[in-house]
Amino acid sequence: MIAAGNSNIFLNGKGCGHCFQACWLSHFRFIHCSQKPYCSGKPINVTVGDKCPGACDKVPYHFDISGYAFGLMAHQGEDHNLRLVGQVEIEFKRVPCHYGATKIAFKVSPKTNQSWFVTAIEYTNGDGALSHVEIAHSGASDFSSMDNIWGAVWKKDINESFKAPFSLRLTSGDGKTLVASNVIPQNYSAGHKYSSNVNF
Repeated sequence: MIAAGNSNIFLNGKGCGHCFQACWLSHFRFIHCSQKPYCSGKPINVTVGDKCPGACDKVPYHFDISGYAFGLMAHQGEDHNLRLVGQVEIEFKRVPCHYGATKIAFKVSPKTNQSWFVTAIEYTNGDGALSHVEIAHSGASDFSSMDNIWGAVWKKDINESFKAPFSLRLTSGDGKTLVASNVIPQNYSAGHKYSSNVNF
C-alpha cells in the first residue's frame, strides 16, 4: 500500500520508496492507532510514494494513507467508524521493503527523448532507497552515473551515440549493488514499464 509522508518522512524525495509498518499496539514503534474502541492492533505495511501537503507538517511525523489502509487497522465492522475519526495519533518504525517475487521495474518517463533518458525505479526490496544509479548503453564497458531528480526518478543526459539496450547498476541505501542487464530494450518506448529479473 502506498502512503504520503510529511517532510520528515518524505525527506525531499529521498524517503520515496521507504517502507514502514503500522500497528495499534503502543509498545511497538509502528504507526500507532490508539482510537478506542475501533483499532484492532493488526499491523499494515506502507510504502512512501509522495509528499503529504499542507497541514501534514504541523506535527513532527504524519502519514496520509488511503481509506482502505486506514480501515485495515480497525476491528472487523469498525472500519467505517475509524475512517470517520480522520486523524489519529501515530507511532511507526521503518521496515525492509518486501514485494515477494516481484522484480525491480523501470518506468521510462514519457518525457524521455534523444537527449534525456529518465526512469522511475519501482519495487526495490530491502532498504527501499537507492543511493546511486548508473547506466551503461549498448556496447559500453563502463557505467556512468545518473542524477536523482526527485524521489525514485533518475535521469541521464544522453546523445545519439548512447543507444539501447541499457543496463542499470543500482546501489541501495545500505550499500548493496546489483545490475539489471539490458533491462531497457533496444526499441524501448517512452511511457512504458520494463521489468528486470533482479531484486535485492
